[in-house]
Amino acid sequence: MYKRKLCAAAAAALGIMIALAGCAPAPAEETAYLSVRPAAVELSVGEQRTLTFAASVPVAEILWATGDMSVAVVENGTLTAVGEGETTVTAAAGALRAYCYVTVTEPEPEPEPEPEPEPEPEPEPEPEPEPEPEPEPEPEPEPEPEPEPEPEPEPEPEPEPEPEPEPEPEPEPEPEPDPAPFVTDEALRGKLSALYTFEEDFTIHDYRCAAVDPFTGEAVGENGTYGAGAACAAISRGHSARAFRTGSAPLTLPAPAEGGVSLSFWAYNEEVLAGAQQTGASVGYSSLLRAEGIAVGWGSITVGGFPLSPADAQLGPAAYTAARLQEASAALGEDLLWQPPAAAGNGYYSPNAVSGGYEGPEGTEAERAMAASQAGRWRYITVTLSAAEGVRFYVDGQLAYAYDAQLLDLYASFAGTSWSALCAGATGELSLFGEPTGVLADDLIVGEALTAAEVLRLYEDLTR
Repeated sequence: MYKRKLCAAAAAALGIMIALAGCAPAPAEETAYLSVRPAAVELSVGEQRTLTFAASVPVAEILWATGDMSVAVVENGTLTAVGEGETTVTAAAGALRAYCYVTVTEPEPEPEPEPEPEPEPEPEPEPEPEPEPEPEPEPEPEPEPEPEPEPEPEPEPEPEPEPEPEPEPEPEPEPEPDPAPFVTDEALRGKLSALYTFEEDFTIHDYRCAAVDPFTGEAVGENGTYGAGAACAAISRGHSARAFRTGSAPLTLPAPAEGGVSLSFWAYNEEVLAGAQQTGASVGYSSLLRAEGIAVGWGSITVGGFPLSPADAQLGPAAYTAARLQEASAALGEDLLWQPPAAAGNGYYSPNAVSGGYEGPEGTEAERAMAASQAGRWRYITVTLSAAEGVRFYVDGQLAYAYDAQLLDLYASFAGTSWSALCAGATGELSLFGEPTGVLADDLIVGEALTAAEVLRLYEDLTR
């Protein structure tokens, strides 16, 4: 009887141990990551540097790209400095991004070697001296006459002052290269659906915004419409003679049926240091794109009525000027350099990298630096919107701000919906450029959402 009770107790204990083992917590999933060090590097022309990186993905999946191949090229993480200038190297693996800012300078010339001294000639042998003759007796010296007084020297004339050198004229800035009229990169075919050049006189064509194929220039059936009051500005830039005044009236365009949306266009601020000051609101919150439940600004986004600014976004190299990127890298370190500024305490980034202007007569130091860097130049803006990647803003092929889909889904839930549902509603018509900004837009290309690598390819193709 005792043995039976002992066996029953042992069996019960074994059952409890098995049950507890089944309740053990599952191992936590590993967080995907990708980082590159250093975040900024200076090289001389011809010099090489291998970047160190850490990633949760296989090395073979990491793609490397450089913003300006005339400055530096990169292959499998090895940098080669090509020419003087500044650029950004991007490492990409899926949705992961890491960046390194590169400055290339000309190497200092080596000093010329001093010529070797010529050997001194050997001295010739001196001839033997001849015997001196006996001296004759010297006559008695005659008394020397008294010397006449020397005339006083005439004063030397004062030298005429040398004329001051004329200041050298400042070199005129080199003109920007004219953009290519059409896309030639075949890897982008199928992703870009329509190009709007704004060259037609829409007032005599029922305010129709004509669409052409981005690769051939042939007419396609993706025409949009201008709103009443739409206006264009006369420009002289390569093939372009007109640019659209954003904010003069909404521009209604058809959206791609699936695959998200991308908008790519050249932008120029008529009042670079004022931006949208005349509206009483920052140009960043002016509407660039509107769809049901979504309002995309010039670097900002409102989801379900809840606004998000660049302070809430992941950052890319285009969110900094070159000088402030180096300062931020030294002060914050790479771990905080690309994190949302509101959480990282980052005061070095510029919230106006896309808009180019700032509110009020002064603005912050970061806003003034970014506005000054974009003064008097055209920049290329790409905005992508998709259910999987969220919303991303690029300037000249480089990432500025990224709002991930998980963050946008959280804010959409506050309005009783989801980010994917809002994206599904953005496949009909798009309303663009509907609020005052003081920005001109030219050669707008509409297509499916592009990856970071495709955005860079498009920019490099149009500036070839």
